[in-house]
Amino acid sequence: MSFSAGAARLYSSSPIGAAVAAPRVVVDQEKPRAETLTQRLTDTLAEIKAKGFHVKWLEMSQAEMVTLFREAGEEVIRLDPDPSVDKAWYGEIEVRASKNSCIWIWLEGEVEGELSVHIID
Repeated sequence: MSFSAGAARLYSSSPIGAAVAAPRVVVDQEKPRAETLTQRLTDTLAEIKAKGFHVKWLEMSQAEMVTLFREAGEEVIRLDPDPSVDKAWYGEIEVRASKNSCIWIWLEGEVEGELSVHIID
């Protein structure tokens, strides 16, 4: 799912409808769902990169991290080699701990001048 200005078609043309201060959501259900969380994350990151967008960071809870470890091995998320830096990495992308469920992919380029997010469950 994506939060983006491109989802305006989901709201009515009423001025009141445009005034709603809520994220606009696009749910893409046209393509088949990958079986594993690791594959869904890999596919989504590849799709984002192919569109020319830049992933800023990932946010995920302990439950999603454990699922990735079980599916892809313990090296899938690495701690920063500098002991003074409290960061983790998924490939070249920073991973931030979150209490939210799902994996949140924060990116630039989809909406001009703003960050947007894709959510994977």
